[in-house]
Amino acid sequence: YMKSQKPAFDILCAEITEETDVKANIGSFISNSKLLEKFATQASAPHFILQYDAKSIAEQMCLIEESLLKNVRVSELVSLGWTKKDSAKIVPTVLQFIRHFNNVSSWVVYEIVTTEKRTVRVQLIKQFIRILGHLYDFQNFNSIMEIVSGLSATPVSRLKKTWAEIGKEADSFEKFQTKFSPGGNYRNYRVLFSHSYSEEGMIIPFLGVQLQDLLFIDEGNPDYIESDAEKLVNFQRISMQKDTIHTIMKLQKRSYSFEKHPEIC
Repeated sequence: YMKSQKPAFDILCAEITEETDVKANIGSFISNSKLLEKFATQASAPHFILQYDAKSIAEQMCLIEESLLKNVRVSELVSLGWTKKDSAKIVPTVLQFIRHFNNVSSWVVYEIVTTEKRTVRVQLIKQFIRILGHLYDFQNFNSIMEIVSGLSATPVSRLKKTWAEIGKEADSFEKFQTKFSPGGNYRNYRVLFSHSYSEEGMIIPFLGVQLQDLLFIDEGNPDYIESDAEKLVNFQRISMQKDTIHTIMKLQKRSYSFEKHPEIC
């Protein structure tokens, strides 16, 4: 498979100074990625991402993410099992959500770095940025993170000549990078999520933040506290865990009203 993609790799690498490193990066990416199953079945068709309008693709991504979010079990969140060796048995639904994130990000990179013509790569990147705009309107923050991650990946971000032709969409993408930057423990995203959560519309959170918060609460707060020679249950720790998990549970009760299109997802 790698051999069949050689012409595209050579053209991509011609745009980049560190040719050897980029070929190694792309080769490693292709060999190690497991593309999102629903999209992978469409990958044989030329430029699947360009065959549908951006809003329709965004809607279907929302439905997929909604299904995955509603499958997440509270018991798995309480167990913190995604950090353990036997995580596949302990937290299968959480791992499914995590794999989905990685697969979509990989799909974004795959679509771009395996495209030979620069003009088509420009169209692909613009389409992904248009999808970001619709995902933002639909408050699907997890999918936004997936696409931002893919477009920010080294094999894509180093295509300087391609990005130079993106135009005004590049400015839009930079705004998304800022809003969803991990800086300050995802400070900008947390403000955005807090504002959106206070309303009643459907939201797909960037689950990685909630999982990270649960870990920090667990690691930074003891199970018990000492008081007058007594060992008392640390209810503050339990309360913080409850608030984080309750946020996810509340979102699981909300839904999108989009119609499913099997030809897309």
